[in-house]
Amino acid sequence: METGTQSVRNALRVLEQVSADGAVGVSDLARELELPKSTVQRTLATLRSAGWLRQDSQSRWALTLRCATIGRHAVREHDIRSIAQPVAAELRDRTHETVRYFLIQDESLVHLGSAESDLAVRSVESDFAGASLLHATAVGRAALAAMPVEQAERVLERPLAPVTPKTIIDPHALRAEIEATRRRGWGRVREDLYLEIGGVAAVAPLYDDVYIGIGISYPLHRTPDRKATAYGKLARSAIDRIARGVTPLLQPAT
Repeated sequence: METGTQSVRNALRVLEQVSADGAVGVSDLARELELPKSTVQRTLATLRSAGWLRQDSQSRWALTLRCATIGRHAVREHDIRSIAQPVAAELRDRTHETVRYFLIQDESLVHLGSAESDLAVRSVESDFAGASLLHATAVGRAALAAMPVEQAERVLERPLAPVTPKTIIDPHALRAEIEATRRRGWGRVREDLYLEIGGVAAVAPLYDDVYIGIGISYPLHRTPDRKATAYGKLARSAIDRIARGVTPLLQPAT
C-alpha cells in the first residue's frame, strides 16, 4: 500500500513524465515509470480531479493550463504579463477601447490581464472561461481557427448554447465564420456574448497546444465595420509582438 510520501512522489513523477512526453496513454506511462498500471491510473485520476491533468478524446493524458500558469521552464504568469501588459496598454491607447489578453489551451480560456478603455462609455464584460464560450467570443473563434481541424471539430460537433439571441450556434454558419477567421488572421463577434458589444481578437501559439490571445471589445454604436477591421489587424500585430517576446522565456536554460 502506498504511503502518503510515495503517493506524492508518484504524482510528481507522473507530472514530470507527462510534461516530457506530451499527450500519453496510461499503459505507456506505466511502462516508462515502471509503476503498476493501477497505481498510475489512480494517480492520474487524482491529478485530473485536482485540475493538473486532462484527458483527450483518445484517452491520452496531458497537462492543463494550471501547469501553464505556474510556468513552463520556470515561466510565471507575471513574466507573460510583463511583456503583454505594455502591448495591451499601447493597443488601448491607440483604440481607446478595452483590451484583454488570455492563455488558451484546448477548450479553456484564462484571463491574464487587461487595459481598460479611457472613454466614458465602454464595454463592460465579466471574466469568462470554459468550452461553452469558445464559439461566442472573438478570442475563442480565433483559437478555434488556429487549432488543428479535428480539435476544433470536437467543439463544433457538440450542441452550442446561445449566450444572446445573436450568438451564432448553427454549426455550418460557425464553420464559415471560423474559416473566415483563419483567412484574415483574427476573429470577430457582434453581440454574440453581450448585446450591443462587438469584439475582435487574435491568437498566436506558444508551445504544444497552448496559445496566447489578445482581444479588443467595443460598443457597436461607435465602431463601424471599417474600424473593426482596423482593430482586428492591430490585434493580429499585437499578439505576434507578444508571442515573440514570450517565446524566448519558454526555452530551457542552457
